[in-house]
Amino acid sequence: MLRSGSGTVVVVADRSASLPADATTRQQAAIRALQTRRRNNDNLGVVSFAARATLEHPPQHAPFSSFAAEHNPDASNLADAIRTALAAVPANENTRLLVLSDGRYTGTDPRLVAAAATAAGVAIDYRLLTRDTTSDLAIERLDVPPELRPGEALLATAWLLVPYEQQVSYTLRRGSTVIAQGEQTLPRGRVPLTFRDLPIGDSTVYGYTLDISIPADDPVPENNRARFLVSVADSKPLLCLTTSANSHLPAMLRAGGVDVVTARPEELDSRLESLAGYAGVVIENIRADTITASSQETIAAWVHHAGAGLLLTGGRNSFGIGGYYRSPLEASLPVSMELRREHRKFSMAIVVALDRSGSMTMSVPGGRTKMELANIGTAEVVDLLSDQDEFAVLAVDTAPHIIIPLSPVSSVRHQKHRILSIESMGGGIYVYEALKAAAHQLSRTSAGVKHIVLFADAADSERPEDYKTLLAATTAAGITVSVIGLGTTADSDAALLEDIAERGGGRCFFTADALEVPRLFTQDTFMVARNTWITNAVQPLFTVGLATL
Repeated sequence: MLRSGSGTVVVVADRSASLPADATTRQQAAIRALQTRRRNNDNLGVVSFAARATLEHPPQHAPFSSFAAEHNPDASNLADAIRTALAAVPANENTRLLVLSDGRYTGTDPRLVAAAATAAGVAIDYRLLTRDTTSDLAIERLDVPPELRPGEALLATAWLLVPYEQQVSYTLRRGSTVIAQGEQTLPRGRVPLTFRDLPIGDSTVYGYTLDISIPADDPVPENNRARFLVSVADSKPLLCLTTSANSHLPAMLRAGGVDVVTARPEELDSRLESLAGYAGVVIENIRADTITASSQETIAAWVHHAGAGLLLTGGRNSFGIGGYYRSPLEASLPVSMELRREHRKFSMAIVVALDRSGSMTMSVPGGRTKMELANIGTAEVVDLLSDQDEFAVLAVDTAPHIIIPLSPVSSVRHQKHRILSIESMGGGIYVYEALKAAAHQLSRTSAGVKHIVLFADAADSERPEDYKTLLAATTAAGITVSVIGLGTTADSDAALLEDIAERGGGRCFFTADALEVPRLFTQDTFMVARNTWITNAVQPLFTVGLATL
């Protein structure tokens, strides 16, 4: 793949349900072929993806063994996969991506990310992996009224793609109740099946499921089921998610004639059937980590496919600094959450101190270790910073080890492989030594924002010693400290980590899901750059578009 010189090939492997049954075998065969043909200085990386992308194998000379990540196969986020692959390689390195996929995607258009790869000088090759669909029976689309008047019967038409004349079985259910069932011999081509139903009950939303099948094997059985929701025409309320008991927004909406239901994030019933009972959802200035990733994915699908409304209000817990950067909801929002240099008043200097104690060797669902996910999160922070910022990385057990000294980000981008290759070395993390070494790195910079990120196990953080005096000195020097704790607030050292963040003037994040660690690193970076806030008076300019609004 690399025609001249040494470099890196990153394989981007599609693991979604639309691929052929032997896709895994073919993908692993392609990876083995690359490993056989590479030269001594070549590196190979592997990213797998479906609903989300995972860096399975950071670029390295060591061979790739097998796929380990667990995926939700009902989506294919190719754009996120390409972005993850680009983030795994140093800038300006001789790099190519090899995409093994059928090209079907969900979420952001991958061509937008491919353009960024082109700008970075990274070529993208592909090998098409598709099923033989010449004999595939499929539900192409559904013609269904989105809303019924009270007492009105449902008339729904399913359009089937029939490869040749054959007998097709069908079953339509409303909830668990069978509405229609039978068999028909259908001709070749695009064929309609029409169903009638009179919904009975007090529900305002009814969920239907249509299944079709044939006696012979179907090469793509996943497209033989379709689900749809139909609502009754009574007006639906708006769901407002808020953590503030003193919020004025619901009252203002009600004063405008809007029926509003309020709920706290932990009270959210994110099942599609429940969300369909609302006209839309307002997320009022709450952090992304208060809404589970699965709930965000469901809301995004509800907005995209059902045309529901979504409003994310501004505030200090919202958008990028609230953790929505690269969250499932980001693609549904018409705004960019990039951390742009021109929006910041000061340059930043960030030092990340990573726990590399023995507990970081533990694997998480998907086959990765806690250490690998912490490395990925650290590397993603580099991608958020500008070349004028500074960055350093320490790996800490019983002593701090400088992986990358405080340097301009322009030079750190070429060293991301050193971050991604940090390994757990046993022992525990000595907290005081970690903070002291990080503060020493920042003593050499004149950056306007100086920040330490301490990543530690909430149940294995040792030797804090006189951290209170140390943090008083860092605060006086204009240094802030945030903590990302792997665990929960009930863990033995959680109170210590919370106190470090409070005394350090930063934030403390806890997660028991190690897969969330990379997102928390990026969320903290956005919060460190909170001086992007414009606090001076802004004079609005009214245009003819105001009448439309």
